[in-house]
Amino acid sequence: MTEEQIKIIVEMYRDGRSYIKIAKRASASVYQVKRWVRLNRDDYELTRRRSLAEGSGVNSEAAEIASSWNIKASKRYLSMKWG
Repeated sequence: MTEEQIKIIVEMYRDGRSYIKIAKRASASVYQVKRWVRLNRDDYELTRRRSLAEGSGVNSEAAEIASSWNIKASKRYLSMKWG
C-alpha cells in the first residue's frame, strides 16, 4: 500500500465507512483493505468494529486466539476416530 492509500484507509475506517467504499476510494480490492486493516490494526490504533464474541458461528483464527480454551486440541479430538 502507498502512503496515500494508507491515509485514506485509516481515515475512512475511523469514520466507520464500509470496506467497499474504502476500497473504491483507495483503488484497492476489498480483500486487500480487510487484510491490511487486520495486519496493521495495532500500529494505527484501529478498533474492532464488532466483538469477537459476535462471531458467525465459525471458529475463526481470531476467536481461537481470544479463547481461553485450547480450541485446536478440541477440534482434533472431535474429528478423531474412536474405538
